[in-house]
Amino acid sequence: MEYVEVSAGFLSHVIVRLGIYVETILSVFGKSKGWKGRSGGYFCLLNRETGRILMVALVGSVPLEKAKRYLTFAIEKAVRLFSYSEHKTSWESRDPIQNKWGGAVAGKHYILSFSGFPEKGDTVLMLRLLKLIEDPTSDTLEKLAKLGGCSKQWERFKGY
Repeated sequence: MEYVEVSAGFLSHVIVRLGIYVETILSVFGKSKGWKGRSGGYFCLLNRETGRILMVALVGSVPLEKAKRYLTFAIEKAVRLFSYSEHKTSWESRDPIQNKWGGAVAGKHYILSFSGFPEKGDTVLMLRLLKLIEDPTSDTLEKLAKLGGCSKQWERFKGY
């Protein structure tokens, strides 16, 4: 029998840092159009090689009436990105008519997805987390931001 392994220490570190990044992104973009009333969302972490979900977590707070929607979107974005192996962001397969949004990014080992903020904010948040856990080059992050439709937002947030 095969098992997926990921340490509890790693997952704990990811969630703690993501909580800090959520607070930070709210301080940077919270007064921008589309951000009113937003204070958190759902995070999904997938193994990029197997597509297995390693973690799903609520980070911050979400209105009860939006919780199921954000949870579903966070998982859907990550799974969809896994299914398009040539894509690096869920923005590349975005289809608003089908409720398919940006907000997931693929690193070397993981796919990270978030839903709860405007989709460019979700993507920027995941780029920042990817920077922490996989330490891609600045050039790689810039390319992912461009593919994710959020270069302008990444410029404002990348230094945090």
